[in-house]
Formats: sequence, structure tokens, C-alpha cells
Amino acid sequence: MSYLKRVDAEHVASMLAFQKLAKSYSSENADEHVKLIEKELAGKTIREKKWIASSLAEMQMEEKTRPLSDDENVLVKAVNVLAVLGYTDLAKELGALADRFGRCVALSDIYINHIIDGAVKKNRSDAASGHRHHLHDEIVAIMKVTWENNPALSKKKMIAKLMNRYEGRVDEGTVDSWIKKEKLLPPKPKKYINSDLVFPPD
Repeated sequence: MSYLKRVDAEHVASMLAFQKLAKSYSSENADEHVKLIEKELAGKTIREKKWIASSLAEMQMEEKTRPLSDDENVLVKAVNVLAVLGYTDLAKELGALADRFGRCVALSDIYINHIIDGAVKKNRSDAASGHRHHLHDEIVAIMKVTWENNPALSKKKMIAKLMNRYEGRVDEGTVDSWIKKEKLLPPKPKKYINSDLVFPPD
């Protein structure tokens, strides 16, 4: 998980704790699921169990909260068939894996957003601790010259133009912190006037 190096310590700790909790929770879910199948099969003959296993292999599984992906469907059916045929330990292991896989699918957006938030926080922390961004001098120089030429350009417009020019290489929060730290923002004008960025001479 090399991405954790780009995330602040607080977010790393919470993500690792979540993974540990999810693993434990998945094992419990799998145990309960297999025990429920065993209870339902009590008293069934081998022939009946084989028929049930065959039927389960053909069924399309469903989740109450969301549709299952094709991969999840295969995993859940395999768990059910193994449990019916008496391979309970393997069914529990595969069941825990299926549960973790499903959790990853269901919570992927939340997890990704958590990683992004942690990365942004670490980036700002690094900037504040003196690790200068490689574009700092260049962008600060552009803002200085642009505002010298047009002090009526709003901060919002300035940042938007820089985001467009340096797309993906610097974030809005970092540029905003540079504006405050360098005290670049001119006094508020009577009327804001839009203009292009101005570049300092080489």
C-alpha cells in the first residue's frame, strides 16, 4: 500500500483500523452465514444436499442494499455450495473473503475520498513545515505580476486560472495558502475586473 506514504498519519491510522475491523467483521459474518446453512440442512440426505447445491449454483444471488456484481455472485454461490456439501471451513474462509470483497465494492467511494483527504492534508502540512513546492516561486511570481497589472482581479478568478494552467500539479488550498503567506492579495476593489494571467519576463 505505497499510497499510504502520501497520506497523513491520522488518516493512515483510521484506514488501517478500518481494514482490521472489516476483516474481523467479515469472519463473523461468514461464520454466521455458514451456521445458518448448516441449520437449514439438518436432517437432509446426501442426495437432497446435492440437489440443493446444484440449485444454488444456478441461482442469481441478491443483496438487500444493492445489486451484486458478477464476481460477488460467483463468490457467494461458491460459499453456499461448499457449505451445503460439508466443506464448512473452506466455506467460512471463502465467505470472509467474499464479505471483504463486497465491502470494498460498497465502500470504495468513501475509502478513496478518505485517501484524497489524507493526501491533501499531508500536502498542506508539508507545505506549512517548510517543504517548498517545486512550483511555488513560479506561481507566486505570476500572481505578483498579474495583480500588479490588474489589482481588480478577484482571488477566486486568479486561483481558477492557475488551476487551469497547472492542472493536477498543485491544488487550490496550496495556492490560497501562498497568497495569504506572501500577502499577495490587493485591497478589495470597487468592482472586480477579469483579465488573463501575466507572466514575468525571463
